[in-house]
Amino acid sequence: MSLVAHMPMAAIVDLCIRFALSIVLLSSGAGKFRHPGQFQQAIEDYEILPDAFDSWLPRMLSLSIPLLECTAGLGLLSGFFLVPAVVLSIGLFAVFSGSILVNLLQDRTDLSCACGGVLGNHSISWWLVARNIVFITGLCILLL
Repeated sequence: MSLVAHMPMAAIVDLCIRFALSIVLLSSGAGKFRHPGQFQQAIEDYEILPDAFDSWLPRMLSLSIPLLECTAGLGLLSGFFLVPAVVLSIGLFAVFSGSILVNLLQDRTDLSCACGGVLGNHSISWWLVARNIVFITGLCILLL
């Protein structure tokens, strides 16, 4: 019998959630690292940062967000510091959803989600907010 056959269903579900979302976060972070200028432009296009920070904050975020995504992805994948990795992941998906939501409410649907990785890049939509809520729900299951 395989190892999986001896695992409780909850453990299998947890592993599936961790693996799937780690791939999402790692691939997205890696894609943003490869094209930091494009990601910085996407951050600026969202127009949600205060003008006073225009000179340095988009650049800082274009470097720190991919680092945080990769850190969270590695934590989910490895299981080391799992709770901090889950909390960080929830925070990232909440910020991404909030940024999309602000622009959708202003009827600015022509923006790229800048998701990258296995998720690809799409124009922002309510579907992306819903998808991120599903991701957050999965992450909350890991905290149970």
